[in-house]
Amino acid sequence: MRKIIILMFLSILNLSCIAKVKLESGSLCCLKGEKTVAVCLDLTRIKYNKDLPFKDFLSLGRRVTDWKERSLDYFVKEFNDECYKRNLIVTTHSRGTKYILVLTPLVVYKDGSISGNAYLREVGSTKLEATMAFKSDDGDNDDPITFKDPMDELGESFAKLFIREIKKANK
Repeated sequence: MRKIIILMFLSILNLSCIAKVKLESGSLCCLKGEKTVAVCLDLTRIKYNKDLPFKDFLSLGRRVTDWKERSLDYFVKEFNDECYKRNLIVTTHSRGTKYILVLTPLVVYKDGSISGNAYLREVGSTKLEATMAFKSDDGDNDDPITFKDPMDELGESFAKLFIREIKKANK
């Protein structure tokens, strides 16, 4: 009985740290048969706490100079860990890829969690294949790798969405 209670508690804890990712429009069926998708981080529209400049958030802690690239590396690792059995990976460069996933955080909250939109499009095109909304549950406002926790969480959640949508396309 005690083991069951502990397992239930751990399951609840695990569920509480899963980012929310939702397909808003379009489809991911274009990824059917694709092996690699590029991913990038667009920070041009991000605000701190909905209306303050992003630099105010960055000033809350010491940051490594390459925090943006290293944050994205956490996304890539988690996505690829989840999708490697499905023969789909993401990479931070677009050479040889047909599609790119542009992660566009719009708000970073006081706790370091983020929310925003993601856009899937062909490399070199502005035509969107799909638009997704995301919100991380996890964050850390003074981590030297600024978005380490949210990107770690989002990588797994995006992978699960991609797997689910590609399965639908294969039916």
